[in-house]
Amino acid sequence: MEAKNPKSNILKSTLMILVGSVLLGLVIGKSIYQYRQNHNVLDEVVIISDEADDAPPTFLDLSSTEIPRQEESQVLSQVEKFVQTEYSDDELLEEYYSKVPKYITIPVIGLNAEIGYSGVRNVEVDGEMYKQWISPNDEVGWHYDSAVLGEIGNTVLNGHHNIFGEVFRDLHKVQKGDEIILQSEKGNYHYVVVATMILPERFESKEVRLQNAKWIQTSKDERVTLITCWPYESNTHRVIVVAFPTGEFTPAGQGSITVDQLPLPDPLENQ
Repeated sequence: MEAKNPKSNILKSTLMILVGSVLLGLVIGKSIYQYRQNHNVLDEVVIISDEADDAPPTFLDLSSTEIPRQEESQVLSQVEKFVQTEYSDDELLEEYYSKVPKYITIPVIGLNAEIGYSGVRNVEVDGEMYKQWISPNDEVGWHYDSAVLGEIGNTVLNGHHNIFGEVFRDLHKVQKGDEIILQSEKGNYHYVVVATMILPERFESKEVRLQNAKWIQTSKDERVTLITCWPYESNTHRVIVVAFPTGEFTPAGQGSITVDQLPLPDPLENQ
């Protein structure tokens, strides 16, 4: 009978322990990954009010399907309250509505979508109050207190990329130099992309997330900012696309104009 080699047995045992450790590590790693996909360190959100009159800093939309969506009537009520406060003169109000963005076209990704209103609400996170914009289900959403088209300021648009209508599913593919066209009752306004950023959001500190949200604040120049989540499977980041006007405007009913390749301004200028 052949004697067993002790060294061989030790080697086999060590190898089995090593393989077992690797497999256990993979299982634990997968579990942590799946947990982090579905749990946000700031998911403990308490909805205080569907009105956000005096809320302090803004968070980008958490895009959690667990947060109840707002009814269209709630959003329209917010818009009506806003315009009654800001535009008491009928002539100014008519001018305002004529420049509200109604439609967006991004040729490079084949996007043609209607634009509705984004609602806003007050939320409490870790005992502190924040304002949060909520994307509409199947449309691109316009922040109704951001700039109307053709005016100085930041026109902010958000949209879902992996739920409901997925209107901004391919927004991350938009690159510097690409064309964006926004339409209002007055006509088509042409913009050129100056920057596309993918910023970490989930699991980041509140300070980082508030810094990200500065991109949707007012600006001293005329610009458009588009916001969505990324990647498709986990929503851990935010895609932010900034575009500046080319100076081209097509009055309603006069067709389209091809964007000129203008020198690209600094997206942080006047920020």
